[in-house]
Parts: sequence; structure tokens; C-alpha cells
Amino acid sequence: MKPIQEISQNWLTNFAVRNGWQRAFNRPFYIFLEVTNRCNLACIMCGRTHDPRYEIKGHTGDLTLERVKRLDSFYPHATFTIPTGVGEPFINLELVPIIKYLKSRGTQVSLTSNGTILNKIHSTEMIQCGLDKIIFSIDGATQQTFERIRVNARFNTVIGNVARLKELKAQHQSPFPRVELELVAMACNFHELPAWAEMAKELGAEALTVQNLFGHSGEVFGDIYDSQKLIHIAYSQGNKIWEEFLDTARRLNLQIYSPYLNADMRQHFGPDPVAPERMDAGSTSGRDRLPDHADIGAEVAPAAGTQAAPPRQAEKTTPMYCTQPWSILFMAWNGDIRTCCFNEYALGNITGNSIEKIWNGPKYRSMRKAVAAGKVMDVCRDCLSSGSNYSIIPELDMSLPSRHLRAALQKNLIRIKK
Repeated sequence: MKPIQEISQNWLTNFAVRNGWQRAFNRPFYIFLEVTNRCNLACIMCGRTHDPRYEIKGHTGDLTLERVKRLDSFYPHATFTIPTGVGEPFINLELVPIIKYLKSRGTQVSLTSNGTILNKIHSTEMIQCGLDKIIFSIDGATQQTFERIRVNARFNTVIGNVARLKELKAQHQSPFPRVELELVAMACNFHELPAWAEMAKELGAEALTVQNLFGHSGEVFGDIYDSQKLIHIAYSQGNKIWEEFLDTARRLNLQIYSPYLNADMRQHFGPDPVAPERMDAGSTSGRDRLPDHADIGAEVAPAAGTQAAPPRQAEKTTPMYCTQPWSILFMAWNGDIRTCCFNEYALGNITGNSIEKIWNGPKYRSMRKAVAAGKVMDVCRDCLSSGSNYSIIPELDMSLPSRHLRAALQKNLIRIKK
């Protein structure tokens, strides 16, 4: 993206989000392409694993290069295009042609993979086609923990595949693709974070993402979700591990991305055990020594015609707001256009339609109107309440000249809007 385009994108997106405009004059910063929703693993924390629809014929498939090209006019404006959805990208045999095409459109390309089928040919192709970044989902630093979480994967195979990519990059004298590791923080793997950072450095990673565990529907997943929350780790123990991890990452010069970075970790871990003689009379736990876990609530409405769950009322509500209807576009393997991989409400389908018409079509505008009014669908609650609904819209420098420019632009854009 050219500098002038990036500045324009920043301005337009900020105006749209801050003013709750239904019509977006910008283009999405990030474009997610679900190159496939097929996967060779059954990870315990993945909603896909526990969703019976994936056993039904016709529910899974691969995104074609032809469909990818239907978003042609949007790619030059995107900071990153990510050919990743709920499946394993390397299953799609058109992955390399798709990446080559995206690079030809001037966008940076980032890929997330489980690393299980990344062979030497794949790695060489990723280097030669100019892939900017590849993120490997590795949820543990030991074989026992990793294979408990990532069912059907083999720890030594994945580590060997990532190590080979590092060697091939050195042979080709290429800094790309940049390698990052990602981990979903759970009660069963949190203690391995410091060792995980050490392992990441050895594998040539430059950054780490520690993600929180998202809730999904389904009784089986509910049991796993409840048992793997960090609340099962005492605060003093969990915070000690977290601080050690941060110190290790800084020492190894590894960047860290995580919703926990700016969070009060007392809200995520459980209470410390309290000796009986130190407990207040009538108290049966030490939980009252820590702030209560925030009771996040929001008005839940069937935005844009969706079938939302009934509202969950709470005494104190925390405003929920999502920037993604203005800043992100997700295309599913079948051509459905959505706001993200979690929200399955289709705002249109690219087959027989132009992306320009969908981006500012009635469903998108209705979605933005609902979000601007503080209404979110039930499926969005876990993302927003976790604080991981990252804003990818850069904050603008409000110096005197820029404030004048902003006022002028805003005046003109409002006129266009009306």
C-alpha cells in the first residue's frame, strides 16, 4: 500500500468508526480468505472440533483462485491479506497460486498453519513466492502437552518442519517469510510459556502471540472450556509464570502480542489459597481478597436480521464495541462475505455480486448501525469481553494541522454521506 493510500485509509476508517457511519468510504485494512475449512486435526479448544456440521457432506470445501480474484479491487488497499480460516491452509492445492496472485496485487500476505504437513516443497514455495509472514499454532513446549491439545498432530514432526523452514530461509538468504508462533493460553499449558518462548527463538521465530480461550456452543466444548480457563490457576502462581514469560521474551528480543498485555491478570486467574487462621470469620474462600471477575453484559440484538440469542442482563454492563465491520473483511470458502470467522452471518456472497456493492450493501450498513448503537450478537460476546477484539486502526496524530485537515475532511465526507 502506498503511503498516501495508508494515510487516507487511516483517516477514513477512523471517521467511520468514531461516527458510527453505516457507509464505509474506506476499504478493509485486513482481508481474511478462508482458503479451506477442512482440517487434519481435532484440537480440544477449537469450535470446529465440536461442531457436528463438519461431518455433513457439503459443509466443507476449498476457496478457489477464481473467487479470490473477485476481491481484486480491495487488495491494493489492504495492509495484510490472510489466507486463513478455520482449516489448515496447506490442504488447499491452490494455496501457492493464491499467494502469488495476492502478492501481485501489492498486499502483504500472512498465513497461519498447524505445521503438520509443511514439507520441504511447501517451505521452498513459500520463500520463493514472497510470503511475508507465517504463524505456526504450537500450543505447548513439550510433546505431552502439545499432543494432548492438538489431537492427531505429532510434536516432533511439527518442530522439525518449522526448523527446516528456518534452514531453507538461510540457504536462500531470505528473511521471509517472517516466522511467528501462536498459543492459546489454557490451564493445561500456561506453565510452559517461558520454555515455549525459548523454543520459539531456537526455531527462528521473531514474535509470539498468546491468545485467550474463546467459548463456543456445544455441551462437550462447554466442559472443556470450563476446565481449561485460567481461573483454575492461582493468581500468585499464574502471575509469576506470566512475568517470567515476559522477561524471557524480552531477553530473547521476541515481540509479544496478547490481550493479556494490558490486562489486570487478577481478572483471569483464580484466588490464592488462604490459610484457615487468616480467613475472615464467616468466609469460606480467599476470593474476596481479589477484585470480582468483571460481569460483562451487553444489549444483544439480532443485528442485520440475524437470529441472536436472548439478551443476558447484568447489573453493571460494560459497553461492547467492535471495529471490524469497518476495518476487516472475511470471505468464507464458499464466497460468503462476513465480518470475521466467528460470526457466520453472511452479508452477501461474491458469486454474481461485486465486492463494492456488498461492502456498502444493506446488510453491511445494518450491521454497522447495530454495532454503533452498542448492540452485539451473542456470538460476539466472548471476543469482546476478553479484550482481544484488537483494533487495527492506527490512532492519528491530532496536531494542529491534522485537526484542521480532519475537520475539513469530516465536513466534506458528511456532505457525501448525506
